[in-house]
Amino acid sequence: MKRLSLVLIITLLACVVAGVVAYCIRIQQPPAEWLGRKLGLEGARLAEFTAAHNEYAVACAEMCLRIEEVNDELAEYVMNESEMTPAIIAALSRAETLRAECKRNMLTHFMEVAKLLDEEKQSEYMQLVLPLITEGDRMEASHDHHHP
Repeated sequence: MKRLSLVLIITLLACVVAGVVAYCIRIQQPPAEWLGRKLGLEGARLAEFTAAHNEYAVACAEMCLRIEEVNDELAEYVMNESEMTPAIIAALSRAETLRAECKRNMLTHFMEVAKLLDEEKQSEYMQLVLPLITEGDRMEASHDHHHP
């Protein structure tokens, strides 16, 4: 009886450890890989999907830095002025232009990546990524979206 109890406890402990390890592996997946798996991709198709996202991540990170620089410039002007100035208006305009460029680039990327998916998964993919473009400045509020 003691031996059976010991075997059961060891088996239960092994299952718990295996579950924890599987969970940790899953949460440590890069976002593009996690998204690809969520869309049912495996093997070469998952690798192609992940590579496309990782390739774009470089351009995305560069754009985020450009937007951050303009935002910092705008913030400096605003903190040092008590009224609207031509410098503030120009910085604000540059910031909005960069955000629009970023959204165009991102949407182009999403549309290209969607072509890697089966037709029924394209819509699901676009529903998952479209909020990055349509929900205000969420795209730059979360800098994690461009890390491979």
